[in-house]
Amino acid sequence: MQTLISYKYTYNYYGCRSTKIRFRSNGQTDKSPLRSADFIVTRHELPDLTSEDTAARPRVSRTGAGLFLDGFEADAFMARSCLLLLSHTNFNYAHPCGLLERPLYYSSMQEVFRMARWDPARKYCLRVVMPQGSLLLQANDVYTRDQWYHSITWRRNMVKYRKSITKKIKKDEVLRELKNMVDFAMTTPLQDEEVTQVPMELLTNLLAEVARVRYKKGNACDAIRIRQFNDIDLNLRHFLSKDEDSPDWDEWAEGATSTAAPLLAERCAGGPLCALLARLCRRARTAPPPALAPPVRRVLTRNVDFARAPHARQLVRDYISALSSHASGPGLVRRFVEVTHGAGAACPHPRAAPNLVAVALAALDDHYGGDGPSPTTLAPAPPPPHRCSDDEEQVLCFADILVYMCEWEDWLYVVAGVLQPVPVRAAALRCPRVAVRLQRVLAAMARDPRCAVHVCLAPARAARTRPPSWLRTAAPANPLLALPHKELCKLWGDMINILLKCCFKRKSFLQEMSRHLPDFLHVALTEHPAAIEALCLMLEWDVANGEQTQLEIIAALQGTELGQEHYRELCAREQNLKKLQAEGGPRRLALPVRATDADVAALLEAGALGNLEYLSLAFTSVTSACAHYLIKLPSLRYLNLWATQFGDSGLQLIAEHLPRLQVLNLCETPVSDKGIEALSALSNLRRLNLNSTKLSAEAFADLKQRLPQLQEYDVRYTEAW
Repeated sequence: MQTLISYKYTYNYYGCRSTKIRFRSNGQTDKSPLRSADFIVTRHELPDLTSEDTAARPRVSRTGAGLFLDGFEADAFMARSCLLLLSHTNFNYAHPCGLLERPLYYSSMQEVFRMARWDPARKYCLRVVMPQGSLLLQANDVYTRDQWYHSITWRRNMVKYRKSITKKIKKDEVLRELKNMVDFAMTTPLQDEEVTQVPMELLTNLLAEVARVRYKKGNACDAIRIRQFNDIDLNLRHFLSKDEDSPDWDEWAEGATSTAAPLLAERCAGGPLCALLARLCRRARTAPPPALAPPVRRVLTRNVDFARAPHARQLVRDYISALSSHASGPGLVRRFVEVTHGAGAACPHPRAAPNLVAVALAALDDHYGGDGPSPTTLAPAPPPPHRCSDDEEQVLCFADILVYMCEWEDWLYVVAGVLQPVPVRAAALRCPRVAVRLQRVLAAMARDPRCAVHVCLAPARAARTRPPSWLRTAAPANPLLALPHKELCKLWGDMINILLKCCFKRKSFLQEMSRHLPDFLHVALTEHPAAIEALCLMLEWDVANGEQTQLEIIAALQGTELGQEHYRELCAREQNLKKLQAEGGPRRLALPVRATDADVAALLEAGALGNLEYLSLAFTSVTSACAHYLIKLPSLRYLNLWATQFGDSGLQLIAEHLPRLQVLNLCETPVSDKGIEALSALSNLRRLNLNSTKLSAEAFADLKQRLPQLQEYDVRYTEAW
């Protein structure tokens, strides 16, 4: 038993009363001068801290009923005027008068434990048992003592595990030590990144291998290079195989990964570890180990930028490929997507969908990258025929992922945004199996009523050829998507249908799409209502220029029964329009409060309104649907829509077809910046009331610049006020 001998003198330093204690291994009292072989213990009895000393308190946080100790703060812990310095291999104890004469190494510690109160003046003590004796460390409070204890214990165990794991020969012994290390790292109360970072580095060292690559110059072997992953120390032993085709590494790596599953689920794997786990997925003979699912999903949900983490993206890709290679591969891939999204209506991880789409598109691009140009540089020349191969089975699962993601509304929005413009290679579009899956994605986008989703089918310039839009890709007259003609016509008609039902039912959109007139004719001959409606609008709004073009449209409409019916209705509307626009009728007109869109339509069919200049629909129940009737009044100069449900789509139609409008009242209507921006086409507008609308300051500033002739405006109770 070692004897602690106290010197008989004390000293004061900044109000700190301290006693120097020295011990010798033989337990004899020795008052000779201190040498470097002696251990010095400094015990502080400090007064209470003042307000100026609060910065020196250790960082301690409470969560619920449990105590969680903060981690290593610059590898040092402050205890009032004393400091405990921790490094990877040893620790030192500092006070205002100096340090220990030499550091204490974790490898030489026999035991570390917290001491109960054995004297009123000696509280909060920590005892470190060394081969030469014991060391007592006294903290200011129980929290600091516990923080010292857990920190020293953690570093001492990490030194032990680092040595034992790398020096064990038998596989069972290594896995047992690895399990103990993982359990210790998951149960320690310390909260610091290094608590899980060091075990992850040890796991990476175990999984890493030394790969020898022979450099050949002619027929002679010049050198052997050892490949390493970043700066990880590859301290490898007998159980690691040096042959990449050896099954021993696969068996051992699968066991190590399963043992470290709790740690992998808790912390994102680094680049070298992701590369090793991806190799394990590629070499899996059946489905990948279940322990890889949590780290893969963590990479998807926590990674911010795959461009800076190529190994992480490769891990997700190889894991999905390994799932699809199983006998029940499609079901496993679908289940993986479902678990990643979660059971709720919205995914709680905003980065999961963009990362998953990026992995799927990167896999398609890598497979078809050498078979053809990118869609952004697509030439108008006819592409060569596609030849299906067995290698395509490996990438079809990524096209299936895009289909599965479209089943959730929140992920469909992300998929639609990423797919504009077309990011798929021309060679992939020519593959019938990939084209069928893309057809399902486009059909889901065409069914979604949200404008932010189906607007991705047609960019701002829908008729441009490079980069192509999905309307150009699926155009029946000259398709880039390898689908049967009938299915192409239905898909293209569905996309046109959803666009015409939204704010794309405009003259400018049809003018841009006039280059696709052959596609409209093809789809109209299949009796698709959207294509027939679009052709009738081209005739009604004088979009189709030239007599020959109009005759082609009429011939296509006359070719089907549904087209003939729509053409007869168009002719009847034209006759009523001539009567409506004939001179005569009142100049001012106001509808009652209970008026609806049907009343507006009946009014315009009643007689001539060619002289109508003033129309008030204030406080009525009209909506944007009545805009299709209002645009038939060419002499209209004053329009009052106060407190109606007139929205953005109707406002866009009015801006295109009523160029003589001078006064417009939109007070208390649901119009927003989307519709208000279209008013810049009304060059004769003098007075505008946007009181209590969704107008923004930026949109109003832009509108004033485009309408310099605007004399009066009311923007009260808006952001521009």
